[in-house]
Order: sequence, then C-alpha cells, then structure tokens
Amino acid sequence: LLPGQAKLMCSTAELVAKLNRRGCVAVSLMEPQKGEWNIRDEFGVTVKSVNSYNNQFPLLVKDLKSWKKAGYRIVLASPSRTRAQHLAEDLQNEEIPAFYSENEERVLKPGEVMLIHGAARRGFEYPMQKFVLITETDIFGKEKKKTGRNRSIPVRKSRILRIYRSVTMSCT
Repeated sequence: LLPGQAKLMCSTAELVAKLNRRGCVAVSLMEPQKGEWNIRDEFGVTVKSVNSYNNQFPLLVKDLKSWKKAGYRIVLASPSRTRAQHLAEDLQNEEIPAFYSENEERVLKPGEVMLIHGAARRGFEYPMQKFVLITETDIFGKEKKKTGRNRSIPVRKSRILRIYRSVTMSCT
C-alpha cells in the first residue's frame, strides 16, 4: 500500500453496512447467500445463448420463422450497414419480412425482424420477454481479427441497449 491508501480500506462488515444503507442492485449467476445483506427483492431472469449457425443460412431462417411465429421481437446486428441491408434482402427472399432500420426510437412489434448497424460479441435470447438478438458472429462464425493499420473500428453497443430498453419498456 502507498501512504494514505490504508484510509481507503475498510472491513467486510463496514462495507456491508455502508452498502445496506444505499439502494443497490446486485447481479448474480447463482442463488445469493443472504448473510448480512438486506435483500428487499429478488428477480429471476432467464437468458439463453443463441445457436451458432456457421454459415448455415437455412437453419437461421428456420429459427427466425419459429421465433416470429411465437411473437418474438427479433434484432439482427451487423457491424456493417451494407451487410445488414443485404441480409434483410436475403431474409425477405426467404419470405421473412425483415427490414433494416437506423431509427433508434423504433419500438419493435411482436413478430418483427429488424436488422441494425451495431455489434455485440454474442447473441442472446430472453424467453420471458420474447426478445432475441443475433449477431453477425452467430450467423457467419468468428471474425478473424485484423492487425496493423486495418484494425476494426469499435462499434457502438449503446444502440443495441437502447433498442432492447425500448422493447422491454413496451412489454410492460
């Protein structure tokens, strides 16, 4: 420790007492041990990973049709606007009424399939909210990292979060 840092340290009991006085949210993948924590409410959220399609477009189409029929709100994210637009056209050719949108305020209706410009590492499904996000990596496999001057440009994840928030707000 550096001089003065010892004052920043506190015991576990002091930390728990300080956190219990505040309104805190904790996220745990396992059932929490209550111990000294003042837990007011607990909420369970079911999250499933989506399939890796490995360039098997017919499997993707089959899953999209199944989710659409079940009333899911479906978002496909691509780090390339052009690829997202082309994928929307390819899905339309497979009789899936998909569309590309840059409207971040767009609220998806049940059964809609929207393609967006954005990126996430992997897709996921929230069965209780009937929402699924599929990434380009899920569809085509892992992208090879570029090195040197041609490094990939980081893509905003905030857009995906805003779309998900608008979906969950419309579900309540």
